[in-house]
Amino acid sequence: FGFCDDPPTLAHATIIKEALKSGLVENVIVFPAGKLSYKSFSADREERMKMTELWASAAQFPKTIHISFFDMQRKEAFKWIDLLEHVTFLAPDLKHFFIIGSDQYQEIKTSWTRGDELLKKASFIVAPRKGFLEDFPIEKISFSRHYLLPLSPLESSSTEVREGDLSM
Repeated sequence: FGFCDDPPTLAHATIIKEALKSGLVENVIVFPAGKLSYKSFSADREERMKMTELWASAAQFPKTIHISFFDMQRKEAFKWIDLLEHVTFLAPDLKHFFIIGSDQYQEIKTSWTRGDELLKKASFIVAPRKGFLEDFPIEKISFSRHYLLPLSPLESSSTEVREGDLSM
């Protein structure tokens, strides 16, 4: 589960826990994104790491959820297709899933590096996000390795938290 964590929210924790409950995965590696060419963060790297640690502690994740800062240690964040190839090389016998929101899922084909290839090769667990589910009918998930989490669409966003809505 890669995310921008600027800051991490209750919705992020819900998605991770629900992915684990789905039975599709036994372990989840949660990693804050490293330096992105298309996004600037309001918090610096150290602040984001600290926020993620505090958030993970408050979420009381089970031992099957692991926090890793590997992407933040790189000069530039992994492209998703490169990350898929890397983890497949490191652990070829394991099944790997990307857990993402429906807002990001619908952008893969048009905005992500080698998006068509990624959609064909990767397995996805998609969390419905409020405001994006209306344009995201289930039939858009056309690959047998892509799953929609059975959740009510989540309204939370890091932007709203930064603007003072701590209910997110």
